[in-house]
Amino acid sequence: MSELRTLATLSARSEQQAAAYLAMDRENIKNTGYEYTISCPNKTEPQKTYEVVAVPSKMGPKGRRVFCTDETQFVRYSSDGNTKTCVEHGEPVESGLDARDSNQSNEDSAIFSLRMIDIAQSSYAYRYSKDGFTCTLADLQMPAKEQRLRRKLLGF
Repeated sequence: MSELRTLATLSARSEQQAAAYLAMDRENIKNTGYEYTISCPNKTEPQKTYEVVAVPSKMGPKGRRVFCTDETQFVRYSSDGNTKTCVEHGEPVESGLDARDSNQSNEDSAIFSLRMIDIAQSSYAYRYSKDGFTCTLADLQMPAKEQRLRRKLLGF
């Protein structure tokens, strides 16, 4: 029983950390040197799938790998800079891709951001089980009180 309480506490902390990270500053995840796009290519009700891609703001010295994640919550990457390659055939991210790489700092930030987005997506889908995952980053960044008001106004 204590193991279940510990798991629940860890899960709640992860959700709180993700929410805090995304709500800290609406520009927060933009400061990683990567641009993030979330999409739901397969529309379902409730929404059961999503994809998030992180593309370097500028290819070259500050980043070249494209990172992605989806409802499986496995962060993957492709070295060719192509989002389609990442989503369809991406290599799984392992800790410390290449410590000698000068791009490591930006890439670590992108990986961390994708993991936080995955946690926030899980939390969102749990809270709004009738809707499932969200297809916009704004919903994940929006404080819960504002989300409830928005949903009420939109009739959800």
